Amino acid sequence: MLYIGEHFAVGFTAKILLWVSFASIFFAAICYYISCYDKRTNYRTWRFHASNLFRLHFLSIAAVVGFLTYIIESHYFEFSYVWKHSSKDLSFAYLLSSVWSGQEGSILIWIFFQGFIGMLIMKKTNCFERHVLTIISISQLFLMTAIININLFGLKFGADIFQLLREAPENIGNSFFKNPDYLQNIKDGAGLNPLLQNVWMKIHPPVLFLGFALAIVPFAYTVAALWKRCYQEWLKLVLPWISITVFVLGLGLLMGGAWAYQDLTFGGFWQWDPVENSSLVPWIILISSLHLALISKVNNQFLFPAYFLTILSYIFVLYSTFLTRSGLLVNTSAHAFGNTGQTFFLILNILVFLIVSMFLLFNKWRKFPKNENEQIFSREFWMFAGSVVLMLSAFQIIFSTSVPLLNKIFGTSVSLSTKMIEYYNNWQIPFASVILIVIAFTQFLKYRSNDKILFIKKVSFSFILSVCLSVLLYFYLDNIKPYYLALAFASIFVIISSLDNLFRFFHESTNKAAIISHLGLGIFLSACLLAFSQSKILTEKTNSSSTKYYNSFNEGNIVLHKGDILPVGPYYISYPGFSKEKNTISYQLDFLDKNNKGNYFKKFSVFPKIITNSAMGNVYVPDTKHFFNKDIFTYIKYAATSDYIQETDNKLSNYISNDVIVIKTLEFPFIFLVWTGAIIMLSGFIYSFVKRKKNRNADEADCSAMANQILKQN
Repeated sequence: MLYIGEHFAVGFTAKILLWVSFASIFFAAICYYISCYDKRTNYRTWRFHASNLFRLHFLSIAAVVGFLTYIIESHYFEFSYVWKHSSKDLSFAYLLSSVWSGQEGSILIWIFFQGFIGMLIMKKTNCFERHVLTIISISQLFLMTAIININLFGLKFGADIFQLLREAPENIGNSFFKNPDYLQNIKDGAGLNPLLQNVWMKIHPPVLFLGFALAIVPFAYTVAALWKRCYQEWLKLVLPWISITVFVLGLGLLMGGAWAYQDLTFGGFWQWDPVENSSLVPWIILISSLHLALISKVNNQFLFPAYFLTILSYIFVLYSTFLTRSGLLVNTSAHAFGNTGQTFFLILNILVFLIVSMFLLFNKWRKFPKNENEQIFSREFWMFAGSVVLMLSAFQIIFSTSVPLLNKIFGTSVSLSTKMIEYYNNWQIPFASVILIVIAFTQFLKYRSNDKILFIKKVSFSFILSVCLSVLLYFYLDNIKPYYLALAFASIFVIISSLDNLFRFFHESTNKAAIISHLGLGIFLSACLLAFSQSKILTEKTNSSSTKYYNSFNEGNIVLHKGDILPVGPYYISYPGFSKEKNTISYQLDFLDKNNKGNYFKKFSVFPKIITNSAMGNVYVPDTKHFFNKDIFTYIKYAATSDYIQETDNKLSNYISNDVIVIKTLEFPFIFLVWTGAIIMLSGFIYSFVKRKKNRNADEADCSAMANQILKQN
């Protein structure tokens, strides 16, 4: 049957390009692998072929990304992916976001970024290039299986990103598609999820996937070093890559937090969501591996854990992808995808990289150079101790996040606390406190040996001042728990010790990038503690009429009738009305104050919204008024989105008219310091990357010379 209006040729061409990309990276991996054995082969010829095949792979993938963007922007709704993730009312920026809003599109962007990184490495001529690109090519091959529709022995793997809507399994046999002119009846797509229609979501996913793509490089250098038996030479080359990966992945997590704070109503930026956790764990492991790589340059005793953690960092990137896309977290996370046939190759990817890398590591670790003496009272020892605590923190997070998987494997029904934020905080705050204290006093230590008396003199000022400030904070803060106070002391200790090293001991500080990052970490965690432990619900018990309507369910909320003026914390609040534009309803809430004559005057207004969506459900979007010392965070709990609406929640049995809304308002003190601290922390990693990048050419030359010498000896 000839279907009218279908752009079949566009989809067919894109599919051909996908297969070209798949085939070229398959043969590129083989050629790169053969080129690594330069004693047995003409490695220059094999590298030449491999490089050209890799270029063909990348150009094909870039073209596929271009085709997907084109069919989305052109509203070709005959394609299933376009219909599911876009609509005509979206601006170009959100149409671009539609490219990576689905499973297949996000994997495609990951492949594109990883291919681009491979092209950058190809320009380098260091001794690890062929080995590193072999590993990256194999990784690309595995990722490609997620977007290539493969039918193997009757089993279907992967997903067809350019599948026509009429060819989707759920539409087979549907009489609607028996009409050759069916496209005339498809006026629009399902649209982008309203939760994703936010400025941060335009950039958060691609930045996060760029971080995932970068994570392959430290892993590849680690495996290449074991493969080549160059056990120390890789450290100088890999440090800039770890630094930039930590920065990009951390930036992606920060953007996700900003989106959650701006667009979600739980009143915070981190909810310990399982998908959030699975992305956080590789970042924590990368930070540990960065510290261990640094100290391995000084003391070879820490080479094994440096290798081990750098390998694990990428393994957990793959594991987080598996958890997100396996369907296991669908009932526990708003970010998870259902299972679309990618699980088999995701598991295979994890197992291949884990088994091969661990085999190499445990087979060769006895050959690592070692130091005879290990100084306990040294910077490197305590950096190692801090990394161990970091790993315990990461283990607790990933173990708790993996409970649904463990239940499925062992047939159990274990469930965690329903109060997830409190559950994770109770575990993570002690870990964070210990890590911060270790950071604080380690900054005053030197590598190798230290004079204990001199160390005590250096650290005393910061320690005593931190204790004094913590005592003052105890009397200033309301209802602070003991372990919160411990975190407050540890954070203050890190801030003061970092400032002390930056100013009083400026000339003695050898790694200013680390001090900047530690300063940012201290500010970030102290601000989190202050903002969220001291937050207040301003709408709590404001008016007696609230309980008249909704009883105990209304705790922390108020009912506002149009024209009412009610007290809310230090303000008064009124509801003048709402406005509607397309599917977005904006509610104007005026915060008022009284003058000396008792007359009300407006201080500021907020405009929380409800985005109506019949297919995906209504989305409640908060609005925040930012002050220097606090944020006023307000959102709609209930409101009518038509003339009259009955809430489906069984605790609400009343009808709410357009003249009545239910709202909640919270106050978060000094929350701007959360973002300030995070930015300072990440800027330290950028500084580290830039500094190490300047020395990279010399390091590559030294590495090549040493590696060639090692190969001659072997």
